[in-house]
Amino acid sequence: MHFDWPVLIINGDRDAADFVRFSLVDAGWDARRVQWTSSLAGARSHLRRGTPRVIVVTPPLPDARNEVALFDALREDAPDVPIVGISPSTTMADTLATGAGAHAYVSLADIEERLVDAIRTAITRLRFERQLRADQATDLDRRQSELIGRLADDAAFEVNNALAIVSAALTQFDHTLDTYPDLHGPLSAAREGVARAAHAMDGLLAAGGRRPLHRSPVHLDRLLSRERAGLHRAAGPTITVSTWLATGLPPVLGDASALAQVLRLLVGRAGAAMEEGGEVHIRAELSEDGAQAEVRILDDGPPPAVCAAPQQAEILRARALIESLNGTLDVNTRWPTGVEASISLPLAPASPALSPLSPPIGTSTDTRPTVLVVEDEQLLQGLLVNALEDQGYQAYAASDEDEARREASRLGHIDVLVTDVVLPKGALVPMISDLRAQWPKLAVVLMTGATAQASESLARAEIQAPVLAKPFRLTALFDAVGRALDHTRQGTTQPP
Repeated sequence: MHFDWPVLIINGDRDAADFVRFSLVDAGWDARRVQWTSSLAGARSHLRRGTPRVIVVTPPLPDARNEVALFDALREDAPDVPIVGISPSTTMADTLATGAGAHAYVSLADIEERLVDAIRTAITRLRFERQLRADQATDLDRRQSELIGRLADDAAFEVNNALAIVSAALTQFDHTLDTYPDLHGPLSAAREGVARAAHAMDGLLAAGGRRPLHRSPVHLDRLLSRERAGLHRAAGPTITVSTWLATGLPPVLGDASALAQVLRLLVGRAGAAMEEGGEVHIRAELSEDGAQAEVRILDDGPPPAVCAAPQQAEILRARALIESLNGTLDVNTRWPTGVEASISLPLAPASPALSPLSPPIGTSTDTRPTVLVVEDEQLLQGLLVNALEDQGYQAYAASDEDEARREASRLGHIDVLVTDVVLPKGALVPMISDLRAQWPKLAVVLMTGATAQASESLARAEIQAPVLAKPFRLTALFDAVGRALDHTRQGTTQPP
C-alpha cells in the first residue's frame, strides 16, 4: 500500500522522530513527503509554508507549556488537519494527557502496529467534528430564525396596521388637494414608500411561521382573487402581476394563509429584482401525472438576484413552509433572463359520494366562519384579510359594493361582513340590505374615521352594528367579529 499524503512529525527527540518516520515509510509512505520539526515554533513555520495532510506529534515540546497548550495551538493553526498524538509511555497519565487534545493517539511502543490505524481514526474523527460543527451552526441559525420570526410576527402586525392608517390618510389627503397639483408628486412618493415598508413587513410575517397550519381544501382561483391586491403591493408600483389558471383546476390540500404568505414573498422577491419595472406571471395548472397542482411564478428579472444572500434566506423559509404542507418549492433561473419559482402541492381528496347525510352541492366542508371585508384602501384591505385568516377565519375581500355582492354570491354564504362606512359608490345601506336579504343572520362590523356622523346615518337607516373608529387595533377587530358571531349563534339582536 502506498501513501502520498504529506505528514509533519513534531518531536523534540531526533532519534524518536526517525523511528516514527521509518515506521511511516515501512507502512507505505513516500519518505520525501514526511517532514520533521523539533518544536512548536518550527511546526508553526512549517504550517505557514504549507498545510500537511496529517500531524504526528509527541509531547512534551521545549517551547510548549503543557500538552493542552500544545494541542490548542496546533488546532488553532491547522483546524482542518487531523492530529495524531504519540504517548511516550504506556502509563495512564501519559495516554490520557495525549489523547485529550489529539484526534487519535497511539503509544510509542505500538507505533509499528497501530500508527496507520491511528491516522485513519484521526481523519475520521476530524470529519465527524466538522459535521458536528456544521450541524450545530445550522441548528443555531434555525433557532435564531425562529426567534426572529416570533418577534417579527408580533411587530409586523402593529407596523402594518400603522402603515395602513398612514396610507389611507395620504389617499384622503390627496383627494382634497385638487387645487394644489404640486403636492401630488410628493404624496405619491410617500405612498410608494409606505407600500415598500408594508412589503418589508409582509416578509417578516412570512418568517414568523408560528401560527398552526389549518390544512383544508384551497381553491387557487379564489386565493389568487383574494390576494390580488396583496400581490400587487408585494411586487411594487412598477411591476405588473398577471395570473392564469387552467380551467377546472381542483382544490389543493393546504393552508390558505401560508400559501398566500409564500406567494407574496416570491412575488415580492421577483419585484425587488426588477428595479426598472417588469412583469410577474403566475400560472397554475395540473402536473403531467394529474396528481398535483403546480403554481409557477415567472419574472423577467436578472438571474443573479436569486443568489443574493437575504433573498436566498427568504427562499429557504418559503421552502420550509411549503414542505410542511407536503409540497415542494424549486427556484431556477430561466434562459436568457428571469427566474422561475415552481410550487407543487398535493390535491385535496375527492369529495365522497353524496349520501342522505352529505351536505348539499356547493356547500363548503370548511367549518371556519366566513368573513367578507369591504375596504377600498388596498393596503388596509390586505392587512385585515391576513389578520383574520391568522385568527382562523376564512377571510375574503372586496373593494366596493358591487364587488362585495359578486364575491358573496360566489362564496354562497358569509357569516360576518366587515365594511368601511364610506364606500366608493356611497351605497353602504343598500349593500347591507341586499346581503341580509340573502342571509338574514349576517353579522355586520363597521369601520369609519368619522364615528359620530356614521352613527347618525346608521341610526336613520335602522342598521345596528358595532362601529370601529379608525385607527383601531387588530385586537378590537377580533373582539368585534367574535362578539358579532356569538350574537348570531345565540339568535340575539346584534348590539350597536
